[in-house]
Amino acid sequence: VNFCTVEHRLKTAFLVSVLNTFCHYDPIGYGIPFNYLVAGDYYEELASPCVHVLIVLFSYQTRGLHASQGLAQKQEGEQRSAHPTTPQPNGAVVINLFDHFNKGLSLADRTVVYRALRRMLLIPSTPGYINTQQSFNLRREALLLLWRYLGEHPSFLEQVASSPDVTELVEPILIIALNNRSELRSLGIVHIAVFVLLILSSDRNFGVALNKPFHSVYGIDVASFTGHHGDVLLLGIHKLMTHGHTKLVVIHDHLLRIFSNVAPFLKSISKVTATKYIALFEILSSPRYVCSSPHHPNFLYYLLEGLNSLIHYHFDGNVTVAYAILRRRELFEKLDKLQELPQGLTKPKSSNDAPAKGVNSEQANSSDGGTANGQVVSKNDWKPTTKWIQLWKSSLPLATILALIGNLGPKVDDFCIKNEPSEEEIVEYLRAGTIVGLLPPAREIRLHKYQPQRYDGPWLAAYIWGVIYLSCRTPEFWIGTNVQFFEVKFVGKDEKNI
Repeated sequence: VNFCTVEHRLKTAFLVSVLNTFCHYDPIGYGIPFNYLVAGDYYEELASPCVHVLIVLFSYQTRGLHASQGLAQKQEGEQRSAHPTTPQPNGAVVINLFDHFNKGLSLADRTVVYRALRRMLLIPSTPGYINTQQSFNLRREALLLLWRYLGEHPSFLEQVASSPDVTELVEPILIIALNNRSELRSLGIVHIAVFVLLILSSDRNFGVALNKPFHSVYGIDVASFTGHHGDVLLLGIHKLMTHGHTKLVVIHDHLLRIFSNVAPFLKSISKVTATKYIALFEILSSPRYVCSSPHHPNFLYYLLEGLNSLIHYHFDGNVTVAYAILRRRELFEKLDKLQELPQGLTKPKSSNDAPAKGVNSEQANSSDGGTANGQVVSKNDWKPTTKWIQLWKSSLPLATILALIGNLGPKVDDFCIKNEPSEEEIVEYLRAGTIVGLLPPAREIRLHKYQPQRYDGPWLAAYIWGVIYLSCRTPEFWIGTNVQFFEVKFVGKDEKNI
């Protein structure tokens, strides 16, 4: 790290060597079965420390920026300069030359980096038939490095989002998140996967690319459907929210922001996807849930924002969404009528539903507790009030859906009484109609970007060094050093030590 913060004649040669070694590592090779039994893969022994060095160098700036709470608050929301700096204890400022080096990469160099990361993420999570291929152990590091490149370098994000094969990343990234969603010790990689998807979704080109037809390559575990990459992304988000660990509640707003970001560009989503998102609305809009935390109304806002975009911008292709809304119109009407605190909801139901703040929650106050690793800090003195309900109700974008229900609901009812149609016939009836002049004007498309917060630095540093520690236990790299794990105890319903 110190070597890359001072001018040195070998600095560029060192960085290029480390980056090249990792980027040219190909664990699959020519795909010859059992090739790893014929010759040992010494390249992985080189690629592993190289990628760890790259990740540490990337994180060095973040750790410096968040060295103190006061400095963190000062830096929030500011754009990094062309020469990122790291504060030192003596007040001096040192340039992070590795970050500066990455900003100077040419288009061809960025392509090499992207292709390497893409190649590693596309390796199946499970070995081939009777282990004919060597297992790949750097998938977590590749995802972490992709996140840092996307987040730190806008030119890299633009290039990746505009790439014709960017949709190939969606399924493997979702598989990583879904496979690790249930174990407390594995939630860190779920956060990284969600951060990557959020950054990608903030680029319009990525949303447009999601209209490409989807054919599963790796057998992702989501509801069966026939549709596009947008469907698999939305179904993956739905499963993370409804079948994930309770600690993942801190990234629910991130997941719904991804939905809100891509919704304006999705020309068509499947009936399965539409039905599941209306079912998700039923959960998020229930009085007991929405009144259990001051941040839960934010989830409703992002969900409604996404549903509105699906209706406004591509109604013909998303008629299934309109049909699903009309079928469960009572849910939206009930939310619209919620004006005061229901009886029996004077305090949060449980500690898991207590007020929580995610690492990147835009609406949460900077004084709220919470950490990026999923900690939830409750405020026992917070209670929902009628005034609080009226405050967030006034900002919910409900007008579009209520207008849809008010104008199309009676027409669909009359059509059903006269014809007794099937679901397909009702959908075709809606598609043959028009919503021109029936709905309020569409809001300007707003893309929610990933915004690092003050807790990102310490959490990222702890996560990175945990990954490095675990990967270097064989051979015993840490023998003779003072480096060791310490025990973290989570107190609560699902108490356990890690």
